[in-house]
Amino acid sequence: MGMDGYVEPVYRHLKKAHSRGAVCVDLLTVTPVDEAGNTCLVVIVVFYTKYVWGPPAKEYTAHTVASALFTIFCTFGMYDELWSDPGSDLSQTSWPRLSRSSPSGWASGESSH
Repeated sequence: MGMDGYVEPVYRHLKKAHSRGAVCVDLLTVTPVDEAGNTCLVVIVVFYTKYVWGPPAKEYTAHTVASALFTIFCTFGMYDELWSDPGSDLSQTSWPRLSRSSPSGWASGESSH
């Protein structure tokens, strides 16, 4: 809010029109390694509800990410958009497999919004 009480309009935001509009996935390294040998978390965020889920994983693989997404999709349903950060390991290794098998036709692993 400015000095004159004027509020700038919101031009862009991450809030989707419905609860299954978009989900974001990223990988987070955890140090030190826990007693089960897990070295990372597969972090999944639902933009509409802001629900965050981070299952532990022993390594970064396409299978690990696909398993986490499969669990989310089976629990909440499919999403219109799947986002990941540009240039991540996820985009380079998992994205080609996920985009080929997605029923909703995800076009890219990188957010262009």
